[in-house]
Amino acid sequence: MISNSASSPAFATSTSLAPDQLVADSVIPPNTHLVGKVKMQWPNLLHSGSTIPQITFCIDSRFTLDALKPTSNPYTYVPSQGGPAVVKKYRIKLCLFHSLWTTETQASPVGEVAKKVMERMEEDSKKVEMSERELSIAVGGMKVVDVTSTGQGRYDVEVILEGNGERLLQYAGKKSIKILAEPPKPSVAPSWFDDSPPAPSVPSPVASPTSEAPARPLITASSSTSSNLRPLLSHPVPPFSRPVSKPTSTNSESVNRYKRPSTIVSDEEETGVTDTKRAKIELEKKEGSDETGGALHLENTRTVTQLGPPIGDITKPIDHPPFVAPHDSEDLVDPRPPPRLQNTPPAEESPPLIIEARGRTPSKSTRSFSEDQLQQSSDRQAEDQARKQIMLGHSQSSPSPMVAQSELDEKVRKAARRDFEARVRAQRLETEAESSRSAQARMRGVEELKRPFVIAGTKYTPLGSLISRTVVNVIGVIVDSTLPKRIATSGDMTMSVVIADPSRHAGDPAKSEEYVISIFRKTVSELPTHASIGQVILFRGLRVSIYNDKTKGNAYSSNNAIAENTWAILRSGKDLKLANSRDMQPPLQRQEVDRMVALYEWWKGEGNTVGTSDGGGVGRRVSLGLNGERMDRNFGDVGHGIFFDGTFKIMHAQYNYPRTPAYELYVADGTCNRHALRNYHNVNVGIPRSALYTIAIHDNPPEDEKRYFQQGNFVKICNLRGKLYRGELEIAWSEKPTEEQLAKGWNRRRCYLLEKSDPKAKEIEQRIEALKREEDTSDPRGVNEPIPIPAVVHQAPQPITRPDPPPTPRLATHVGTIHTNPIDHPLSTIKQILFNQLNCNKYRLHVRVKSLHARGLQENDTFIQTYCCHCKSSFKGTWCKSCNDTEGEKAEWRYRFVAILEDEGGELAVIIADDEASTFLPPLPPFDTSSNPNDVEKTKRRRKEISGQVENFLLGAKMDGERPRPVIDMTVEVYEVPKKGSEEVISVARLFGMTQKS
Repeated sequence: MISNSASSPAFATSTSLAPDQLVADSVIPPNTHLVGKVKMQWPNLLHSGSTIPQITFCIDSRFTLDALKPTSNPYTYVPSQGGPAVVKKYRIKLCLFHSLWTTETQASPVGEVAKKVMERMEEDSKKVEMSERELSIAVGGMKVVDVTSTGQGRYDVEVILEGNGERLLQYAGKKSIKILAEPPKPSVAPSWFDDSPPAPSVPSPVASPTSEAPARPLITASSSTSSNLRPLLSHPVPPFSRPVSKPTSTNSESVNRYKRPSTIVSDEEETGVTDTKRAKIELEKKEGSDETGGALHLENTRTVTQLGPPIGDITKPIDHPPFVAPHDSEDLVDPRPPPRLQNTPPAEESPPLIIEARGRTPSKSTRSFSEDQLQQSSDRQAEDQARKQIMLGHSQSSPSPMVAQSELDEKVRKAARRDFEARVRAQRLETEAESSRSAQARMRGVEELKRPFVIAGTKYTPLGSLISRTVVNVIGVIVDSTLPKRIATSGDMTMSVVIADPSRHAGDPAKSEEYVISIFRKTVSELPTHASIGQVILFRGLRVSIYNDKTKGNAYSSNNAIAENTWAILRSGKDLKLANSRDMQPPLQRQEVDRMVALYEWWKGEGNTVGTSDGGGVGRRVSLGLNGERMDRNFGDVGHGIFFDGTFKIMHAQYNYPRTPAYELYVADGTCNRHALRNYHNVNVGIPRSALYTIAIHDNPPEDEKRYFQQGNFVKICNLRGKLYRGELEIAWSEKPTEEQLAKGWNRRRCYLLEKSDPKAKEIEQRIEALKREEDTSDPRGVNEPIPIPAVVHQAPQPITRPDPPPTPRLATHVGTIHTNPIDHPLSTIKQILFNQLNCNKYRLHVRVKSLHARGLQENDTFIQTYCCHCKSSFKGTWCKSCNDTEGEKAEWRYRFVAILEDEGGELAVIIADDEASTFLPPLPPFDTSSNPNDVEKTKRRRKEISGQVENFLLGAKMDGERPRPVIDMTVEVYEVPKKGSEEVISVARLFGMTQKS
């Protein structure tokens, strides 16, 4: 049986997979490959019910089976021919696991190892692509999990293979690649690397030819058991006891005649002039002594290299220290000192060896030493050997004093580090407790500053409660100011100051929501040009107006003797300066000054910079935000203007790019907040509404961070900021540094992905599960409980009760507006629309539909009218009498009715009609011109049914006879139309930009 596909060049030496090898619970032999086309691929590495990543894809292959063998017939002598060859289609599913993360692995990788394995497997899965080209892949060693014969269908046999480790694959016409490659392993030192190598034997002086050779140190068995390889220093140098004799004629015959034997010395060598690379050793002839009666004559000059110190001559300084190997072994050291040189007669001494220096102009050395000097050198060598043996003995028997001292120092350092960490931990806990108490006291003071107060008949209104077309008194901190300029039309001088208080403070220069006040005066000297950032200013008689959908203050100049408005500025929290004491009526009271001081302390407590110069502040405020150290907080402790680092679980992710914000993350950490939380998309994940927080990421994050923002991930983000927007708390991520921080080298804020096995992630998951079970998630140990602060005033304070904030209604999920950008389309109220005199204006509202009313034609109690596109008007009857369109070619059904909207601020009538209505209401049937009474009655019933669907769509289906009337996110446009029969105009509102939601 063979496959109809050819093998790739990379698998030329491999065997193609055969169908008879596909047996369940068997293993495919090694050096086997499969050829086919990839027809299916799983995009995810993690399948349902599995925690082990795998690359899964299917390969379709065809196998041509041999002809069927004929059945044996005992009654015939001639066998019959077999049947034709059979071609079967195989679908083979390959499940490939990484060698570090398989079903057979005892422990799955965690942390960075698991992260790197997942990243490598994701990259490898992209290498497998569905293509018309044939794919060859190595399947040797893979296990056949299941083999199923389908019988009939697109495939004859379905096979499942599982394998671990590296695989080679190659598409036809492309280069071979590897997937699931093995990670590089660090090199491992051999076993003898850590062992102490044996010490080289120190060569001893060569004795005279007549003396007995010194005993050679023996190599014990223990020195060679650690490894089959030994360093060169472990081999002792063999001593030469006597000179080598001249070779005989028999030996010389076997030597190549074209090569000079080593025992023959040329004339050039005798004279010392040679060009060879080796150092030449020349034996000097010594004159014989008088005792022997003649000179010792050598027949042939020796060329043997002496590897030890020569007798009677030495070639190195006596005071040079002997070489000591750093890892000498005790077994190779002879404990006996080397034998001393004996006084031998000159006739028995070997002539001294003269070592020539390597170079182009060698010179002979005839330096010699006396016997006393040789005796001192041998004694010093013996002492060095004894000292070396003692040190080696100490190192093998017990740890050295240096090692013991280092271990003791390490223990002392660890103990000192533990004590220091314990002290730091105790100080941190004490600091956190103190900061918690001070934060609670400060929070109570901030809440008091958000409320209006009345002193001596003068009422001061917080900036967050201002209403247009009113005259108010306000107090705030200056966060920005502009230079004075002259108005061309009137000639007056004007300047603007931007103020803030706890009820209206953005805390971010890019998202300004502070209160802008324009001051007008006749001359520059009358303007508060000395105002600077951080000073507190008090205004009386300020007029409030609307500009760009935001309230704005105006301090106009007056022609009267007494100005309509005036101000006072508090510098550095103690110096008070009035614009004009004559205009400040009634005079300032002590309570008003105390209020200004409290605002000054609040501003400093936020970590902002306080200006001290008398010159006018110019440019955007660079002091906004916290300058101190941030701390990790639970979302339940977050309030307005607080910067913190938060850890949470993503419950839902809303990606809005290119609209802003780019991301809206609905997150939870298992804690509830006392503020009403912003939930623009009406997300419901099964936990209380007070525990689901919204994090706005205004800019599109980098591609490597987008994978963090997926549902179910645990993420830690630095530099989060709490922000109140129309009474609802929203969390914003200030990931970009300011210009001042960027100049100092600050980088973009980071976010970190936590593993589900992280202790912090487990704690958050437990709290969220408790919220889903409607259990109390408060800390049983009382760590997060507020610490009571002892009362400073002995009198019992009057309890101040504040009503709970009204519950935030849930928005309708089936219908809403497409204009959801809170910056381009901020929320408004019906009261603001009614008091606004500017037209045309477009508004976004969260309102309920109070009632629906048909309009226009008589005897029409439905919300649908017949409309003539030619005459552009509605008509009664079956066709338009104006254009006599009896065929109804230009007639159609259209929605035309009035809806009464309401919220807490009032009611507003809007028109729902024409194309804007057809975009989100139930579709209308085609127009029917039949005059048959049955058809006419059927049309009426159909229109009433659709009108009932519209009521259920906008008012909600009846439950116990009542309609729930959900809150709908709507956008309306207000415009003016002339009133019929008069010159008056009336304001009309219409609905636009609505859509159905799935």
